Amino acid sequence: MADNQSFAKSFDKRLESLEALGTRLEKTAADLSQPVYPHRDGLGHSQWLGGDEEVIMQRGGTRKAVSRAAMFPADYQPYAVWKGYNRRGDGAFSTFLKEGIRNWRTSEFEQRFQKAGGSFLKTIQGMSEGIGGDGGFAVLPEYSTAIFEKVYENDLFNRTDNYTVVGNSMIFPRLNETSRANGQRAGGLSGNWIGEGGTIPATKLGLGQLMLKLKKLAIVVYLTDELIDDAGIALEQYVTRKVTQEFNFMVGDAIVEGSGGAQPQGFLNSGALLAVAKQSGQAAGTLVKENLDNMYSRLWAGSVPSSAWLINQDVWPAIFDLNQAVGTGGYPMFIPPGGYNAAPNGTLLGRPVIPIEFASTLGTQGDVSLVDLNQYVTISKGGIAQAQSIHVEFLTDQLALRFVMRVDGATWENSPVTPFKGTNTQSSFVTLQTRS
Repeated sequence: MADNQSFAKSFDKRLESLEALGTRLEKTAADLSQPVYPHRDGLGHSQWLGGDEEVIMQRGGTRKAVSRAAMFPADYQPYAVWKGYNRRGDGAFSTFLKEGIRNWRTSEFEQRFQKAGGSFLKTIQGMSEGIGGDGGFAVLPEYSTAIFEKVYENDLFNRTDNYTVVGNSMIFPRLNETSRANGQRAGGLSGNWIGEGGTIPATKLGLGQLMLKLKKLAIVVYLTDELIDDAGIALEQYVTRKVTQEFNFMVGDAIVEGSGGAQPQGFLNSGALLAVAKQSGQAAGTLVKENLDNMYSRLWAGSVPSSAWLINQDVWPAIFDLNQAVGTGGYPMFIPPGGYNAAPNGTLLGRPVIPIEFASTLGTQGDVSLVDLNQYVTISKGGIAQAQSIHVEFLTDQLALRFVMRVDGATWENSPVTPFKGTNTQSSFVTLQTRS
């Protein structure tokens, strides 16, 4: 890094030499219409290219100043990229150089100057971008928008019923419904067939409340001054990617198995969860077709169109082995789209299969779930709050970046519901019990 900074300083000195030369170029119009030859102005080629002079001792005790060769590539030919460099006219190299000294930050001059130096000058430009003063930290406020968009691409969060709040909480009225039997629907509402002159019985709704209050999810990243100087624009991409991945993980995990309290309550810890028992005699750590059949039959019918299977990655082999027996033969229950030689996922019983890392391992409750996340409500503040400070770790020369997202969530339902006919309860959140 020190070598790069030293070379950048020497490059600035060369620009100062060019400015001095530009003053001399303005002497006559004739000088401006032909290439510049440094030796005409009393400069050695080493001095022209930015070389240094050193004094050596000759025989006899005399001293002689000798120009040290400049460190430029053998193929360095700056004149060759300026049209008209070898003839008189407006395209002469000296004319362009003069204009470049006056307006050296113009895009056209920079492009031609970079082209003239080839890979050598490109290296100089790249190193200067690594210096803190020329770095990319001015664009840090863009973190918030970029990260927020990626968090919403999280498949689980995107499937929830989300609301943006102005304050820090939201209260939702919800029905206390546990049965679809007469007189219990909607928590006590009942319709009655009444004859002429008959009295209409009074009924009422059983209402409850679902109160969500924003929970804080925070990440702090420390960046050393050396990392800021050396990484350049790649640092923004790296931090954005890693912070986004962590937000995605934490929000998704909370939706699935959040404990409530200081974090959202996941559906696996909700009172609405319906856990289907394993088959009689089923071996430990297995998945059979009847498990999925029973889970599907316990999903509330209104949730079927928007439901999905959420599985752990290690459940795939068991899914590939599922089959429907037909007589002495049978056929596979699951075939990936395009056949077995295509990518997995696809559907089971018409519903998409989504592998997630928050699901339990094979054989444990929660390894396979059939859920409708439209029945999971979330609230959020609508973005990521981001701040930075050099004071937190001032003595260790570190910049602190803080990211905060406020979110909460829970299931709309607070318990499984007994159907109008039958005794098997139903829910929008169904999982499979442990097989051990």
